Amino acid sequence: MHKLPTADAVALTLTTFLRRKVQVAAAITPDRLPILGLYRSTADHNVASCECDVAFAAITAAAFALIPAAVAHESVKANQLDESLQEIYGEVLNVLSRLFADTDGVRITLSSTTFPPSPLPESMSQRPAGGVVSFEVSVDGYGKGLLSLGLLEAV
Repeated sequence: MHKLPTADAVALTLTTFLRRKVQVAAAITPDRLPILGLYRSTADHNVASCECDVAFAAITAAAFALIPAAVAHESVKANQLDESLQEIYGEVLNVLSRLFADTDGVRITLSSTTFPPSPLPESMSQRPAGGVVSFEVSVDGYGKGLLSLGLLEAV
């Protein structure tokens, strides 16, 4: 059975992956965030979601690739990621799939991504049935962004 990740789990996963200090604090769940990653299980249906603002995607992608923070901030001002940051952020999403892993041997993998200006899929017009947790994530030397993680099926 899948569970929603804790702030500590998110902080540990991102700190390890980005190789820099990451602080994570609970945040109020926003209505919708513009960037979406959907995760599927080995049963080949979507089970979890990762929504974020442009700031979270830009700073985590830039920090991972050792791109200067100023490049991430340019993306935030433009309110969209360029193609290279989108590709790098896909790696961040792949790593975040670990947050949904459980002990029953079901593997969770990234199935799709949506970036502005593309609209979110119709299937995401409602909040995930299994709940959502939201965090403000601060990456040392890069800045802050919002992250929401959800379970698509009620538990």
